[in-house]
Amino acid sequence: MIDPETGATSRTMYACASTYVALCSIWVLLLALYIAGALLQGTSLDGLVLVAAILAFVVAWVRSFKIELSSDGIHYRSPFLRHARVRWASVASVTSGVRSRATRSPVYMVISSHDATRPLVINIKVFGRPDLAVLATAIRHRSPQAKFDTTTERMSAGQLPSLLRTTSHDETNRLTTG
Repeated sequence: MIDPETGATSRTMYACASTYVALCSIWVLLLALYIAGALLQGTSLDGLVLVAAILAFVVAWVRSFKIELSSDGIHYRSPFLRHARVRWASVASVTSGVRSRATRSPVYMVISSHDATRPLVINIKVFGRPDLAVLATAIRHRSPQAKFDTTTERMSAGQLPSLLRTTSHDETNRLTTG
């Protein structure tokens, strides 16, 4: 079972709402200011078009992050049409953490496989905590042969540690479903 809440055999995950809020807020505010300026003072709409274009780009960029869990394995899509897949049976190890020299993503999950030359690197910062727990749990259930680091093991148990803290006093946040 992939989705512990619904029992579904497949699931698609997109960037969470807080990612949109964090990355789009300033552009929405600037857009509102340009609209107010245009309505109240009759200012030029040149800036409005530029800000609207940037906002549209940011929304499209965030929307392009996607993780699909299926009966075959994991398919990850990241911005600019990059795709990667790994089959459940080929997963060798999973590690999660904060940027290292080996990854591009600031907060990542690296899924190494037996049959791929390059590991699947997922930027997990944009996804919600419940989705990360489902992802780690799905890997644990569908790939029992995989070795997990401590952080990913906690995720699969429903405990979501702070990935940004590296001290030995790492507090964990218990996953709650609402």
